[in-house]
Amino acid sequence: MVDYTYLYKVIRLIDWLKPLPSHYIFNELTFYPHRNNKGVINYYFAEDDLKLMHFIYPNEYRIKNSLHKAYELLIGKSDNNHSYFGYAELLTIVGYLEKKYKLNLSKTYIRKIELGVNIKVLNDAMIYIDRLKSYQHRKEATKMMSRTSKHYGKQVDLSQQRFKLYHKSSPLLPYKLATEDNLIRFEMVFKKIVTINKYASTLERLINPKNFNDLVTLLQKKFDALQFENTHNLSNLTSAELTLYHAGNSTRYWQQYYKSKNKHTYATKKQRYNKIIKQLELETSNQDELIIELKSKIKQALEKQKASACYIP
Repeated sequence: MVDYTYLYKVIRLIDWLKPLPSHYIFNELTFYPHRNNKGVINYYFAEDDLKLMHFIYPNEYRIKNSLHKAYELLIGKSDNNHSYFGYAELLTIVGYLEKKYKLNLSKTYIRKIELGVNIKVLNDAMIYIDRLKSYQHRKEATKMMSRTSKHYGKQVDLSQQRFKLYHKSSPLLPYKLATEDNLIRFEMVFKKIVTINKYASTLERLINPKNFNDLVTLLQKKFDALQFENTHNLSNLTSAELTLYHAGNSTRYWQQYYKSKNKHTYATKKQRYNKIIKQLELETSNQDELIIELKSKIKQALEKQKASACYIP
């Protein structure tokens, strides 16, 4: 479940005085300098065998990249996050890093973390993903994940988190795609450190079974808040109603209409649109089979994550 992670610990490894060394050996890694646009060294960097990036700053030592992918390389597989990665796997990779790099887990802090699960669906993954409408009815936060003018997923950007629902088997992905067909990944990225600190401020807290399960519960709660489009039967709409239905699905349409008309005209048209939607919702079951399948499989995947931690309250 845990994927990209940005770790750091407060430590001064180099006396940041000129002349700085051309390279630096630490943790059996050779670090090379990075220079800013003025030619001044601002940090040193190295990559280990698990493709984790290490950085030495004046007062910090940092490790960044996917713990899931690092685990896959550790056990002799390829560097991807297509497989299952639960609590036991997290303990294995954290234990490895603790021993190899002499990390004090209580003082190895987390500045950024991504959580995610993969599920295999019965139909083309994009059929499900294209139905994602909003997070708690906030359409403006939902954006396409695209490449070469085609999209392979959707993301929802909020102030505290970012959510992604995307086609893990899509050839549009800018990195290794999953070999399984119809694989969907749901991810949550913590954007603010204050949110991370509530659940996992350090590696020690992250591998605590209760904290791990709290993160799983949070991921489920956030997924449940996503809104999906129902499949509406449009055959009974008049030509004018059908035109308004399609136009009204765009936030931009209402923004432009509000600017070009007075408030009364805008409110009247908005009422007509809402009446159409309400009638269509009455004629349609709350959730169709596709969305029921998607929600059920996400729930199963997260319940498996919880079970992996074996936490007893």
